[in-house]
Amino acid sequence: MSGGCDQYEPVETEFLQERRFGAFTCYMSAQQIIFRLFELRIQTLNLTSRNFMAQRGQLVSRRCGSAASIRLWLLLILSLGQFTTGAQSAEQGRVLSTEGQVQYSPQRATWAVAVTNQLLQPQDRLRTLTNSRAMVQLVDLGRVRVDERTTLEILPPRNPKSKGTLDLKAGAMYFFTRDRPREFEIQTPQALAASRGTEFLVSLEPDGRELFVVYDGEVELTNSLGSVIVLPGEQGIVAPGQPPRKTAVIESKRIVQWWLYYPAVLDVNELSFSPAQQVALTNSLEAYRQGDLLNALKEYPAGRDPENDDERIFHAALLLSVGQVLQAEALLTNVNATLPAVRALRLMMDTVQTREVSPLPNPQTATEWLANSYALQARYDLAAALAAARKASELSPDFGFAFARVAELEFSFGRTPEATSALNWALAFSPRNAQAWALKGFLLSAQRDWSSSAEAFEKAITLDPALGNAWLGRGLLKIRGGDREGGRNDLQTGAALEPNRSVLRSYLGKAFDHARDEHNADRELDLAKQLDAQDPTPWLYSALILRQQLRYNEAVADLEKSARLNDNRQVYRSRMMLDQDQAVRSASLATIYRAAGMDEVSVREAARAVTYDYANHSAHRFLAESFEALRDPTRFNLRNETVWFNELLLANMLAPVGAGNLSQNISQQEYSRLFAGDRFGLNSVSEYRSDGQIRELASQFGTIKNFSYAVDVDYQKNDGVRPNNELDRLEAYITAKYQFNAQDSLFLLAKFQDYSSGDNFQYYDPNATSTIPGLYTNRPLVRPNYSFEEYQQPIVVGGFHREWSPGIHTLFLGGRLANDQRFSDVQTDQLIFLRSPPTPTTTALQLFDVSHRSELEIYTAELNQIFETERHATILGGRYQHGSFDTEELVTLSNPSLAPFFLSPPAQADFSDPFERMSAYAYHTWEVLRNLRLTAGVSYDHIEHPLNHRQPPIRSGTRTDDQLNPKAALVWSPREAITVRGIYTKSLGGASLDESFRLEPTQLAGFSQAFRTLIPESVAGSVSAPAYETAGLALDLKLPTHTYFGLQAELLQSEVNREIGGFEFLGVPPATPSSTSERLEYTEPSVTATLNQLLSDEWSVGAQYRFARSKLDRLYSEIPAANRSEEADLHQARLFLLWNHSSGLFARAESLWFQQENRGYTPALPGDDFFQHNLYVGYRLKRQRAELSLGVLNLADTDYRLNPLNAYAELPRERVFLVRLKINF
Repeated sequence: MSGGCDQYEPVETEFLQERRFGAFTCYMSAQQIIFRLFELRIQTLNLTSRNFMAQRGQLVSRRCGSAASIRLWLLLILSLGQFTTGAQSAEQGRVLSTEGQVQYSPQRATWAVAVTNQLLQPQDRLRTLTNSRAMVQLVDLGRVRVDERTTLEILPPRNPKSKGTLDLKAGAMYFFTRDRPREFEIQTPQALAASRGTEFLVSLEPDGRELFVVYDGEVELTNSLGSVIVLPGEQGIVAPGQPPRKTAVIESKRIVQWWLYYPAVLDVNELSFSPAQQVALTNSLEAYRQGDLLNALKEYPAGRDPENDDERIFHAALLLSVGQVLQAEALLTNVNATLPAVRALRLMMDTVQTREVSPLPNPQTATEWLANSYALQARYDLAAALAAARKASELSPDFGFAFARVAELEFSFGRTPEATSALNWALAFSPRNAQAWALKGFLLSAQRDWSSSAEAFEKAITLDPALGNAWLGRGLLKIRGGDREGGRNDLQTGAALEPNRSVLRSYLGKAFDHARDEHNADRELDLAKQLDAQDPTPWLYSALILRQQLRYNEAVADLEKSARLNDNRQVYRSRMMLDQDQAVRSASLATIYRAAGMDEVSVREAARAVTYDYANHSAHRFLAESFEALRDPTRFNLRNETVWFNELLLANMLAPVGAGNLSQNISQQEYSRLFAGDRFGLNSVSEYRSDGQIRELASQFGTIKNFSYAVDVDYQKNDGVRPNNELDRLEAYITAKYQFNAQDSLFLLAKFQDYSSGDNFQYYDPNATSTIPGLYTNRPLVRPNYSFEEYQQPIVVGGFHREWSPGIHTLFLGGRLANDQRFSDVQTDQLIFLRSPPTPTTTALQLFDVSHRSELEIYTAELNQIFETERHATILGGRYQHGSFDTEELVTLSNPSLAPFFLSPPAQADFSDPFERMSAYAYHTWEVLRNLRLTAGVSYDHIEHPLNHRQPPIRSGTRTDDQLNPKAALVWSPREAITVRGIYTKSLGGASLDESFRLEPTQLAGFSQAFRTLIPESVAGSVSAPAYETAGLALDLKLPTHTYFGLQAELLQSEVNREIGGFEFLGVPPATPSSTSERLEYTEPSVTATLNQLLSDEWSVGAQYRFARSKLDRLYSEIPAANRSEEADLHQARLFLLWNHSSGLFARAESLWFQQENRGYTPALPGDDFFQHNLYVGYRLKRQRAELSLGVLNLADTDYRLNPLNAYAELPRERVFLVRLKINF
């Protein structure tokens, strides 16, 4: 630009952008800027050129120094705001994209080339020439997709309140909007269309008819002869000289061909051209080989008639690239239909148009193989589609489109390295292939290289502005970066460019939900379901959105619809491709079932998810959250701790950073890794009960680029139901994860615990205090002086995860486990062994005070390898643990007068015993038949553990246990509504909490196979190295009436060999510390039946019945007279009615029934038979941001007596009022 200031940009907004704040391309004085602004202001006010020049001349003559000049300056500055407003109001839209030859005419002047971001104002015209298309963004009116040979004009509004008007003079256009839709008019030669819709198509046919096809909203057609309102699924027809009429859509496929995307499959190296043709087509052929289809068509000589069949094939392929199917078919009509390229192009057209297709038999060329790849994809055979694409690349080693197809399919399976390699070849041969650049953007996103990914998407849009995938990718990146509106606009553009693609609608629906626009989210997902009835994605997103809208019963239905459809094996439909979207991988599916009152269904569905896809972290998260509901909140009964923690550990280790938070307390909220972004959150749950129980959970979590963390705090205070029954527990977890790259990540977990309590054992009679002699009668005494403390400061474990490729994972877990337990008691009973012949006997006397402390320190290391394919999953691993138990104990006499009969003190110990565990395991799951999966496995355990470090008086020494453990399981769904599950396993438990820190599977087919303990601790205390044997069979039914039935039979067995302490008395004082061996044999057969019924969108009812028979045999080889057998039968039933309203109100009423019979007790334990009734009401905010619930437990104020030999959750013994508040930020 010259040094003067006479050159100005023709568009006002560009002028303002280029000359703002001194960053000028032309260095202008302040006065000159004012003159220019005044110039534009005059133009806006439509002043005549003569008046304008006169005013400008007066200004120039007084530029320097006069007071009038200063006053005029102020006037002009004040006019600047008016100018800006006027300029903005004049703008009616802009050109988003152009393909081929697109022109515009400003103010009905001469036609000029239209470019991207070209601004459009009233009385501007736009036209597309042959084989050309465009996309226009209208201010507040949405997007208009313009077909070839179309002319339209933006008409000025008649007044400020009038509707916007488009004058369609020829051709066809597709209108799409989701943002603030307004009424506007479309003027055509035959009618006036008043749009109150958001999505419709207008086509001016060659025979003079005008078609209006409505997909969403409504359009009113009017002419001088009549009017009609066209609704979704209908088309309006206006013929010359006739009133408007409407019919069902009968010409939809024909009139929408121009917006369909046809991938390139033609290998031009298979075509033969004469030298003259080569010269004429040089630029077009070169552009095609470069991957630039639009430029290849543009460079094809205008008006040229193809000289031979090969040129007709080439020209037809170019026409398909812009959706001109009729012209392409016309060219191919005159070509030998048996030619390989012709067969391939026709197959491609049939495939894109969703007709029934079969792959070409006996393909010989790369073109045929590539076309077959798409046809096989349409038949849900991804593996064969990939093989066909590879064959095409082998037959034509420089065929860029074939390599791009290989890369696309490799990525659909999640094989990023293979996809990257193929894509590099594709871009080397065809560097201007827009689809390949879009795919590169997704690959880079998977590797968390956001900036490079954005550049790739921009490149793809530049090369082909009509490529929906490119706009999709860029939109997702914008949303992830915090630009929600910009990202949503890009997703709308992608959906408008390819409105027939269900997946684009699904993502757009998710984006609207992300913006809290429930109406548009629901509408978009409904359209996605209609576009592709076999795509599970919209059903899945719909379920998650319905959950956030508190419509849980509807969410269950949509979730299960998605699961049924996900058996398909098509890109964007396959289980593997769907998992690339974090909607599946991090969403809390368990909360959908649990909020509908279906806890047992949640466990069953989660177990199937793990069986079907063991390497999927979301499946493990699903199962962990399902088992979490079964945990004992007091942490006393630990039956379900191992399986819950193992599933949570696997979920967090397998999940990539950003797939969801690491918190133990918070259900996952995010749907997609691209949507998650960097974020921070806070969660709080407070519960207060009238019986003195307080529970506080708080979590703070976040993600910062490649790092995520969570801090969880769990505090519980319980005053208890009797003296010395209080509890004070504080747990804190710090979890962190760092992602080095797409394959490698580090994991860290630290746990702190401070636990103190009185006597928290469960008792048949919590008021029993009288002395009852005997060995471990199950009518034990309440211990008013017992105290217990446990500290973990801290437990620290770290992990490493390497994902070699989808389904192939290496996990390593190692760390330090530390625990410090202390208990003391006054006047506790201790065993006295009377070994004098003829019959050794025992008795128990309350003579002793005990002070005990046990510290364990264990170092653990485990290597776990997962191999998973479509029909097979293999899990191999080994674990090694080494450490020690340091124990101190002092036993003194409560009554000093008995000192002559015992040592002084009676017992004292301070020693350290080693601990060592070696385990190896192998599991293999095989899909023998469709929906029949069999699992077989084996494990070996070797454990050296302390002989007796828990039962006073203790003694030093170790015991070794070895066991080979077979494993077998099945999951079989012979019908869609029927699933059969079965299991048989053996296993060997640990010495303490070491059992929970493991990667080896803890459950098979939904049945737990690993436990901290099976024998209730209130009956037998803590045990070491228990042997387990489990068997189970279950039948699960899901009926179309939203009825869910489950029947499960299970047999649990546990054996423990241990030593227990006592004092041996041989008839002559003193009695000395001793021990005897004890064998515990526990069996628990049970039958459980559950029934859930979703009555409507708001109401559900459920029932559960469980019968369990628990039997415990205590065997003493040295004192047979002390052998005893105890048995208890427990019947449990639960009936509930649940109401969840979308407003947030909810209520639940439930009744519980218990009946127990006991045998083998002296004195006898009479059975009990009682009911308890509970009632809850509350209110939730949308998206579970907050929840307040009030409850009354044990409405009838019923006390009870239950034998703890049957495991049960502690119930309130009086009427209890409860208030609970949950908050999520």
